[in-house]
Amino acid sequence: MSLSRSVLVLLLPSIALLACDEDAAESSADTETAGATESGTEGSSGDPSQSTSEGSTSTTAGTTQPPTTQGSTTVASSTASSSDATGSSTDGATGESEDTEDSSETTGSNTPVNLSEYQEAGPASSLPAPGDDASGITWNYDTDRVWVVQNGAARFFEYPADDFSSPIRSVSLVGINGNDTEGLTYLGGGEVAVAFEGGYGVYIADVPDGDESISVGVKQTLTLAPPPPVGNNGLEGITYDPAAEVFYAVGEGQDPNAPRRFFRFARPAVTDEDLDWNDAALTVEEPFIADDALPGSGASLDLAGIAFDARDGNVLIISHTGTRVIQLDPAGDGTILGELILSPNQWEGVSLVGANHDLVLIAESNEVQRFTLSD
Repeated sequence: MSLSRSVLVLLLPSIALLACDEDAAESSADTETAGATESGTEGSSGDPSQSTSEGSTSTTAGTTQPPTTQGSTTVASSTASSSDATGSSTDGATGESEDTEDSSETTGSNTPVNLSEYQEAGPASSLPAPGDDASGITWNYDTDRVWVVQNGAARFFEYPADDFSSPIRSVSLVGINGNDTEGLTYLGGGEVAVAFEGGYGVYIADVPDGDESISVGVKQTLTLAPPPPVGNNGLEGITYDPAAEVFYAVGEGQDPNAPRRFFRFARPAVTDEDLDWNDAALTVEEPFIADDALPGSGASLDLAGIAFDARDGNVLIISHTGTRVIQLDPAGDGTILGELILSPNQWEGVSLVGANHDLVLIAESNEVQRFTLSD
């Protein structure tokens, strides 16, 4: 045997051993890869989309967008943990599903604004216009001006929201069946609704922006109920929730033959024709019987004016004979939630004005009184 063949014979066993070791290593690696794949499949329950969905549930629950109208029974569950007077719904949204479950039990209005926190911002002042019989007030939040309606004149005067020393202009209303205008409310987009005391009528008109005195025609009349059996005892005040597109209105009730009344009605989809309580397009409700639900009578607690408070979804009603502002849930049973006692005067109108929610009151004596929130 040659030397080279002898060496080859000696090396063959070692070469075979090396080949076996490489095969074993490859087999072990394949086994580990397969095990890892199987383990990963078991850990994901075989459905990665299910894992993703479950992992995002608590995040979604904690970031529910707040509804526009804070006082509605549709307040989202994540807002219930925050019940401050400003109606904020983002505080307390932790994203934890346990918090969402706890807060979902809370429905209805937010915590009512505390009226006792309002204080007089100086003494009442006299209005230069109208000359007498100021009867209602509303804030035009689009122009930051205040409108003051004159009783029995079918017109209102426009002032800067923070200055009642001189009116900017007057706006006369054409097409009203009589002149007994009592309350008014701004609807947004330059529209006004005016309450008529000669019956339970509401007049809607467009009011262009400007500084010159003008006359505007009524474009729609809504009649909420048959007229009262005695004159001058119909609709006294009106207000509007622009987010929900719902009106609230009150009948004063000083005459025993014309009781206090509280109306609620959605703005009709039909806006180009007159409607009354018999029309299907106008649905008028009285959520509670005012004379039964409220204390006393119109002689001791009449309903002279009304304002909607978007912070808590409640309404504020000013009373001449009761010398106070009372707070009610318009979807409730007439229970008084709070009150602000006033100095004696023939109070007729109430409005929330400006970003700080000043409470501005109008008296038939042609006086205006501003209340501001205490620090």
